[in-house]
Amino acid sequence: MTPCHSARMMLHLFRKLAIALILVQPAVILASEWRLARSENGIEIYLKESHTGSEKDIRASVRIRSTTAAALNLIRNAEQCSEWIHYCKSGRVLQNVSQSEWIVYSITSLPFPLKARDTILASRVESQNPGPVRIMFRTIPDYLPNDPMYVRIRDLSGSWSLLETPTGLNVVYEFRTDPGGLFPDWFVNDSLTNQPYQTLLNMRRLLERQTALQNSANGEVSAR
Repeated sequence: MTPCHSARMMLHLFRKLAIALILVQPAVILASEWRLARSENGIEIYLKESHTGSEKDIRASVRIRSTTAAALNLIRNAEQCSEWIHYCKSGRVLQNVSQSEWIVYSITSLPFPLKARDTILASRVESQNPGPVRIMFRTIPDYLPNDPMYVRIRDLSGSWSLLETPTGLNVVYEFRTDPGGLFPDWFVNDSLTNQPYQTLLNMRRLLERQTALQNSANGEVSAR
């Protein structure tokens, strides 16, 4: 085989490879896009294939008649988690690192026969002016010794995004987690959309009830 013939064959192979990459690229891009999985009561849940494992990235959004300050106070109040975070049984603050950073321990109660989980989350507030206030969170599983009563969640990260607009507070809840252990398909499929949906539904109920009480109190003061 002459050098000229060999060069033509290599050029032909490179062209075929380039065409194959062009054909495959759109499928790769589509696979990493957000897909609407549930839309109900003004709450939207999106899923996306995770690049770090077999789990899915989850994004949930809702508009609430409230303020950034009220939502931030609710998120920081670990003791109140059982009132609004789906599956959360209890929570407590382990350390207030600063005004914008804190560490929380929480216990997640799951349906029988699944074993309860515990989580240690470090959270940090990041403000973008102009733009939303973001609360970034991630697990620090070795902050405390393991409790044999629970399965320690070692991989959980995500964020809350809070943006005030003339029509209300836009809340975006985004996360990815590996809860550890084996789960039946029915629970995995249900929790992908139901956990964030119920969480935002409860969050909106609590915050809008607080807004209504404040408006009522302000009206009474104005009437005096």
